[in-house]
Amino acid sequence: MLSDSKLFQKAVRYSIKLLSIRRRTIYEIITKLQNKKFEKNLIQEVLDFLIDQNYLNDKDFVREFIDIHRRTKLYGLRRLRFELKKRGVNKSNIEFGLKSITFDDEMDCARKAAQTKILSLQKCGKLKEESLTISDKKLIYEFLLRRGFTYDIAHSVVNDLSI
Repeated sequence: MLSDSKLFQKAVRYSIKLLSIRRRTIYEIITKLQNKKFEKNLIQEVLDFLIDQNYLNDKDFVREFIDIHRRTKLYGLRRLRFELKKRGVNKSNIEFGLKSITFDDEMDCARKAAQTKILSLQKCGKLKEESLTISDKKLIYEFLLRRGFTYDIAHSVVNDLSI
């Protein structure tokens, strides 16, 4: 049987390995360590160590996650909130990260997402006409909703669209 310090080292090494792959939340690290059958008090010690060494910080995770997913995936506020909750981030950290996004930012992101969808529909040959049909607009509207934009923003963007 391993001594407590060796178990601690093993748990820390495993956690750092996970963090070297990508940033993770405290909840994700807890879950991974529990899946490896580490004891609860050892997991807490590892978390304290990782937080003290600044390897784990949910606020930094939220900021980075929002930045990346707004630029690459063009997610709206609702989708970002959902994805962060799914990763175990507490509500106050989520709201802290989302408060910097303005209505204009959200509209710009929705417009970019709609244009991206139009381009992908044109590439695969589903959009051939000069103007958007009602069914084309419906596809784009539903796409924006799945991306996490509000009904009002999706509606406004779709109504303003032109090819």
